[in-house]
Amino acid sequence: MHLRSRYLPRPSASSPLDNRVHPMANPARARRGSSPHRGDQIEARNKSTSQKIRDLDARLDAINTGTNAPVTVDTLIRQTEPPFIERVLRARISSKFKLPAHLGIYEGKTYPMDHLDSYKSLMSLQGCSDEVMCKAFSATLKGPTKSWFRKLSPGTIDSFGDLSRLFVANFMSCRNR
Repeated sequence: MHLRSRYLPRPSASSPLDNRVHPMANPARARRGSSPHRGDQIEARNKSTSQKIRDLDARLDAINTGTNAPVTVDTLIRQTEPPFIERVLRARISSKFKLPAHLGIYEGKTYPMDHLDSYKSLMSLQGCSDEVMCKAFSATLKGPTKSWFRKLSPGTIDSFGDLSRLFVANFMSCRNR
């Protein structure tokens, strides 16, 4: 019976025994499909992930600076809850409804009445109800105006008139006509 392992290289006359390297001498190379740089890649990825976590922590710290309550995930999610009363929330929107293509996005840099007038005109031409006008309005906001909308307390907006008054009062100082 021969005791030589089938995993060891066969001895050859051209390579002396003392110059051969055992295949298991470098465990990283012994694994199938493994490269000597794999460990470096994993280490770099771990450093990248750690850096991202530190960056997110720094951002949360920056947000929390100057506030009494820390910003949590729950707080951020609560900001996405609409500010409408139950009647407005329950109103159905037709599956065929689309915002008018001519309607611009408001970022708070221009006169708010211009945006509001355009919105009301185009939505009323489509025969939209007061509730639908409430629900669709936030889709026309971007940047600071979207942030303002998210900060409105849930259950406080009863009609599009209420929303319009708050919108104009908040952005009336933006008069770059």
